[in-house]
Amino acid sequence: MDHLPRPESSIGLLMKVPFVAKIPWDYGDFKTFPSRHGFPQNSEGAIDAKNHSIESLCDLMQSWLYFDFLECVLGHKIDQDNFVRTSRDSEGGTQLLVDSTPLDSLINRLEAKRKRNLRRLPLLDEVWTATKQLETQLEPITDTTLAEIAFSLRLPRPNTAGITHDNCTKLQCKANNVNQGNYTNRHVKEGCSRKMIHVPHEELVGILRNGRIPVVQIVETCQGNIKLEVKPAQASTKYTAI
Repeated sequence: MDHLPRPESSIGLLMKVPFVAKIPWDYGDFKTFPSRHGFPQNSEGAIDAKNHSIESLCDLMQSWLYFDFLECVLGHKIDQDNFVRTSRDSEGGTQLLVDSTPLDSLINRLEAKRKRNLRRLPLLDEVWTATKQLETQLEPITDTTLAEIAFSLRLPRPNTAGITHDNCTKLQCKANNVNQGNYTNRHVKEGCSRKMIHVPHEELVGILRNGRIPVVQIVETCQGNIKLEVKPAQASTKYTAI
């Protein structure tokens, strides 16, 4: 699970590391990552593993020492799906494995950024604000090329009536959130007493927190009713994006 390339002269089999990371990067301090996710640490940072299962410890170690380490070094969140590949297991099924191949391009980009020494200047912030660009959309641009930055700065955001980013945060855009106070349901006849169906909120949030893509499935129950189920997308999942 380390980040070192395989020696060219190696004749041994490539070690397969299962993908078990479920804890997303939270932009916090690297040293205290375990304590923020349910793994108390002592004054020296050590973890008491007695009250935790092997599975949860493996999840922590891979999330912390592999993915969180990478994100702290690179300075931005990475897409974990790019570091996962599927492989056949001993029983003929499929398993998810960690794949460090994308590291080459990320390290090259980091080195290029270091050489040109591009920093977030106050002028960039002023221009982005003037063109109504969102922080969440433009934060990754500082890791790209100067040409991409110049192109982005020439794209003014559409000024939609009634839509503002006043309540948006660095991590979340709330401009298009539905105002439940004055929202009227469509496709509902007056006097209809049927209950609304919706995606299980906790399951949806859990999938997003793990950095996965939620896929909604319409299911008919034994009683002939309709319900919605949500599951994380897999490499073999077929879906329609609306």
